[in-house]
Order: sequence, then C-alpha cells, then structure tokens
Amino acid sequence: ILPAGLGSAWYISSKSKYQKEAAELLNYVFSDEVVKMWYETGVVVPVKMDANVLAGLKLTALDKFAIDILQKAAQGQGGVQLGYYVDTAAPEAFNTMMQDGFQAVLLGSKTVEQQLEDLQRLWDEGQKK
Repeated sequence: ILPAGLGSAWYISSKSKYQKEAAELLNYVFSDEVVKMWYETGVVVPVKMDANVLAGLKLTALDKFAIDILQKAAQGQGGVQLGYYVDTAAPEAFNTMMQDGFQAVLLGSKTVEQQLEDLQRLWDEGQKK
C-alpha cells in the first residue's frame, strides 16, 4: 500500500464574507489549465485528469509514474491501494526517536535492536493515550 495524501488542504471558512470569491479562486486553482502547469513543474495535485491531457504534458519519468498511480487509485483501477504516512498517525515521541535514534545507530552509539525496542515502546505508549 503506497502512502499518499498529506499536504496542504484548502478550506473556505463558513464565517468568511468572501465565500463566493474563495470558491471561484479554488475553482481556478484546480482548473485543467492550472493543473497542467502544476504537473509540469513537479507539483502533483489531487484531481482526476483525462489520460489524453496527461499524455500531452511535459513530465519527468518519476512524475508520470506518480501521476499514473494516483489516477489509477482515484478511479479504482489496477489494484492500487493508498494508505497513510506512518508519521501522521505516530506519537510525537516516536517520530522524534525515528530521527534521533537512527542518527545514533549511524554514529554507532546505539544498536539497531535498541532502536527497534525504543520505537516499539514509544509506539505502545502513544497508543495508550
């Protein structure tokens, strides 16, 4: 299962005096014309695109691969499943240990086994909260 999803989300406040204008801006930002520009500059946005439109874009091989996977997932094709990034569901202490602990492993001041034990402990503690 490929992780996908997190990034910026755009919302319109129900208290905004400019809901109509904000909706018009979002419609423009996610219009086919603008999405094409985003794709060609390496930004993948969460919209369905016609395969013929995608075929005409100047994309890197990696961008083509990523967009193809996401388009298939959005259309329920190819058995593609998307999941969550683990760090978004993990306790903060776990994420800190991912960085600090693996740096300690690389420096030789901690074993891989110690790192795994620390990560498991912090994960378990975080799930109890």
